[in-house]
Amino acid sequence: MPSIQKRHASTIFLSADRRWLDEQGSEDSHGRAIWALGTAAGRSSHSGSQTASAQLFAQALPAVTKFTSPRAWAFSLIGIHEYLRR
Repeated sequence: MPSIQKRHASTIFLSADRRWLDEQGSEDSHGRAIWALGTAAGRSSHSGSQTASAQLFAQALPAVTKFTSPRAWAFSLIGIHEYLRR
């Protein structure tokens, strides 16, 4: 059995050879990623980071419409607010 690390209380597992074992991450982790990407796109002074973050943000955003977790919605809304600072 591979060595498994459990991060926080979520169900995101990483094997010893650095492969993700979950098929899909949680809504909360996705919402936090949108928050981080929106913040990077909205606040970074480096144009390359802004561009890369904005592209990833745009790819990640459509999944929010299927969220059922209020906390994931909140994380996403913070990310959208940060993104709109651009």
